Amino acid sequence: MLVSRYGNIGRVILNEEEIKEMLEDVGFEVIIFRPSKTTNLKEAYKLIKSSHGMVGVHGAALTHLLFLRPGSVFVQVVPLGLGWASKPCYESPAKTMKLEYLEYKVNVEESSLIEKYSRDDLVLKDPIAYRGMGWNASKMKVYLKEQDVRLDVNRKTTSKSYSVALVIVMVIYVAFSSVYDRQLFPSLSFSQGTLQQRWESRRTKQNPQVMAASAKITCDRSHTSYDLCSINGSCILNPKTGTLTLMDPTFTTSAPLVEKIRPYPRKAEKWIMPRIRELKLTSGPLDLTRSCNITHDSPAIVFSAGGYTGSIYHDFIDGFIPLFITANLVYPDRDFILVVVNSKEWWMPKYIDILDPTQIPNSKSLVDFHNLLDKALNPNLSIIKINKPRLILVRRYGNIGRVILNEEEIREMLEDVGFEVITFRPSKTTSLREAYKLIKSSHGMIGVHGAALTQLLFLRPGSVLVQIVPVGLGWVSKTCFETPAKAMKLDYTEYRVNVEESSLIEKYSRDDLVLKDPIAYRGMDWNVTKMKVYLKEQDVRLDVNRFRKHMNEAYKKAKSFMDLNG
Repeated sequence: MLVSRYGNIGRVILNEEEIKEMLEDVGFEVIIFRPSKTTNLKEAYKLIKSSHGMVGVHGAALTHLLFLRPGSVFVQVVPLGLGWASKPCYESPAKTMKLEYLEYKVNVEESSLIEKYSRDDLVLKDPIAYRGMGWNASKMKVYLKEQDVRLDVNRKTTSKSYSVALVIVMVIYVAFSSVYDRQLFPSLSFSQGTLQQRWESRRTKQNPQVMAASAKITCDRSHTSYDLCSINGSCILNPKTGTLTLMDPTFTTSAPLVEKIRPYPRKAEKWIMPRIRELKLTSGPLDLTRSCNITHDSPAIVFSAGGYTGSIYHDFIDGFIPLFITANLVYPDRDFILVVVNSKEWWMPKYIDILDPTQIPNSKSLVDFHNLLDKALNPNLSIIKINKPRLILVRRYGNIGRVILNEEEIREMLEDVGFEVITFRPSKTTSLREAYKLIKSSHGMIGVHGAALTQLLFLRPGSVLVQIVPVGLGWVSKTCFETPAKAMKLDYTEYRVNVEESSLIEKYSRDDLVLKDPIAYRGMDWNVTKMKVYLKEQDVRLDVNRFRKHMNEAYKKAKSFMDLNG
């Protein structure tokens, strides 16, 4: 599998066709595969699983190595200046997966940077010195975005050779074809939102005259976080206008009922709610059914996949868990239709497996929610016995804040303590099923406070969760992750970053309230400016010796869990 990059995204193989011909001349069977963000994961898995190797330039698409069979060949082409990143991102996972790992390090002559920088420039002469202690956006752009490669076809890098069939995968962002069976998805859409049904509910030509005269629309707006409206009676959904119309037997003798709602549980947050589509609930005459293409005899739950969607924390906290609670409260013993408003293009393919309404009812707790995920994402997962407790190190990267600046040093310390460490770097397009399988098979997870820790929902009860809490975020760490972790029956522990370990020490004096008394600085007003200080401006450089003492205890717990549960 040759993972191909294209366009102006950086790290493109400029002589790719020449490389392809060389591979065929060597003896490989070359198959071109062009996935997009919404490529059918099962089809990609089948193709890659049937191959015997993968080769590609360092980049996100190499995550497809997860689909290779143990013993397959994996070759990472490492561009100039990215040697430090190649190991945690792909070398270590590849070896953990028992792949035959090789790497090809691009030299100066093969890098397009030679056309822009002189040989004496630190960019080429000493990338480590150029990068220094700060991997900022400007330096990242040089090696990740500005650099392409023109590989020397005749250069030799290893004495090993493999006579195997090779699948070439070209990762090209192409238009999404009909991956999912459209019969499962009636074409009722609120622009980006879709009425989804996972099973074929019974369609009915119900006579509207049997409607009770008590049909009505009610709204409870007493909650601080959300509004809850209900339509008691048969209704019509117009996806173009976002209108739900109650078929009212008294319509001719009374004024139409009208309510409006934005179906998202953050109504107090004025900067996000305008992004949620407003729906209109009203009443109309009984003969409206003549305009319907499809009718159902099941009730519906309407919710939004907009707002903060894109952060897995909010995908679950603002979406699936409120949906889970509502479904159990309102429809504990019957089928229902899900109507999704503000659905983004990538959202449905990613979460289709857990949107089966038949799996939601009759559950009460987060443990039940975990069991729902277990049924939806991987009911047949078997845990393979290993010698070391497996620890998932959740990685943050870029300029998003709360990055572990000495991550590689921490990783090495964790391995020295006794863990098998797997670095996990989730994104919007990370396969939920594959993430679930990886985390479910582990014995613990560790990461800095942030949305990605929501994947604690994938851990088995009894697993270890270590939350690294940056300065000023102690108050929110409990609500977001400590409480859910304990409800999930995880063995929760936290590591509180001190002032010396926070990058804020480089910007603020020790006497500044930001460091001296974060609670006083925050006061009663958690606004965007204060939020930015602790969430966006702050990274952490953990004290390895201090952190080691903490992780020695976590190792004992994870080892005990592994010995009992595999």
